[in-house]
Amino acid sequence: MLSPIVCSFTAALFLSSAWTKARSPNQFLALLKSYPLPEVLKTKFSAYCVIVFEVAVGVALLNLSGFRALIGLSIGLSFLLLATAFIAVRWTKGERRFRCGCGGNLDDEEDAAQLLVRNISLIGLFLIGLNYLSWERLGWSAETLSFYLIGGGLLAAAKLGQAIWKAVGLIRIWKAAG
Repeated sequence: MLSPIVCSFTAALFLSSAWTKARSPNQFLALLKSYPLPEVLKTKFSAYCVIVFEVAVGVALLNLSGFRALIGLSIGLSFLLLATAFIAVRWTKGERRFRCGCGGNLDDEEDAAQLLVRNISLIGLFLIGLNYLSWERLGWSAETLSFYLIGGGLLAAAKLGQAIWKAVGLIRIWKAAG
């Protein structure tokens, strides 16, 4: 049962990303304006649409199996492909570090190459989820709860790993500064 774990992890990922943006919609709008988008998409309405969209995808993925999970995985994969394309465009234009607005702290500048590697890994994860999608309906049970806990735990571990990686980098910069 690999697909329910993928669904719960990616649901937690989308919902936490939406929560970060919803807490600071004006800051997210400023980030949105830095992307190579048509001007009509660089509006406050568009910023709110992204937040609502991420919540909807996250809720669809919470179903863990069946048609709604298929929709959540497919739309989530499409969104991730699009976001990866925008990051790649910025990277090819010479931007090596920028604030991406893709979860976590909206103030943090991220390395574009690391974002691309992360997104490609997530794309692979979505493809695994689609490949192993279960059509057996999962009702509320201890098994379903365990899938949610595993997905949430994996996201927490990934965020902790990211924070450790960043802290080690800051320590290296501090030591180099003397």
